[in-house]
This record gives sequence, structure tokens and C-alpha cells, in this order.
Amino acid sequence: MNSTNNGSTHDLVSRNCLIALAALSGANVIAHLIALPSLPAQIPTHWGASGEVNDWGPSWTAAALGALPLGMLPLIYVIPRIDPKGNGYARAGKFYQRFVVGVTLLMIAISWLPELTVWGVIAAKGSTNVIVSVLIGALLVGIGNYMPRIG
Repeated sequence: MNSTNNGSTHDLVSRNCLIALAALSGANVIAHLIALPSLPAQIPTHWGASGEVNDWGPSWTAAALGALPLGMLPLIYVIPRIDPKGNGYARAGKFYQRFVVGVTLLMIAISWLPELTVWGVIAAKGSTNVIVSVLIGALLVGIGNYMPRIG
């Protein structure tokens, strides 16, 4: 943390919020590990613009995708503390915390696409682009309502 912000970035994401997100992300990893034995050797790992599966990977990638939100949390904690001017994130107010919660929940939801496709809950052709678009749209509309007003 640089000396010009006097700790102003300390409360950008509350400690309780980070703990809750870490617990939820940890539960997500555990759930992926529990689901791992039910997956085939190859699972879908990428969908093209048409929503059709266009890449496959080993089943352990499901657990790795599930771990991404948990791996992102330390970055969320550190990045505001290395803000060169010291107040860029502080000016955002609670928007940053809402953004962090929204992106973490979005990443958790998207991490389940391979399993849901394998289990037949989501069609392997055409539906994932709609699902992901709706999730991202909901995130943007939700946090857009809380964007700080400039000017």
C-alpha cells in the first residue's frame, strides 16, 4: 500500500464479504471434486460463438475451472493496494465490492457448464451462448445500477 492513500483501500471489499466469497468458492471446488468421478474422461471445455462445443479436455479440468474463483480472491485483495495513485479504487465506493461479488458468482456459475453439458442439463449445441449472455447481462445490469456517478 502506498503512503498517499492512508489505508483508504482497506475496506473496499469487507472482510466478511471476502470470507463469504472464499467459503462459497471453496464449497464450489469441493462440489466439483465430488462430481469428478461421475464425469467421462473427456469433457467440453470451450464453446464457440454459435454455442456449440468446440474443444474438449480431461475431466480434471472441471475441478480446475471450479478453483478459478477461489484463486481470483487473493488478486481482488491485492490489486487495489498497488493502485499507483492510491485513490482510484476508493473513489468507486461500494461499486468495487458489488463488482467482486458479481464476478465471483458469475465465475462459479460458468464453472459448472462442463458438468451440466455432460449430464444433459444443457444442450451441447446452441444453448450455452444464450446462458452465458444472460448471466453476463444480468451482472452488467445489476452492477450498472450501482456505478458511481461522475461529475
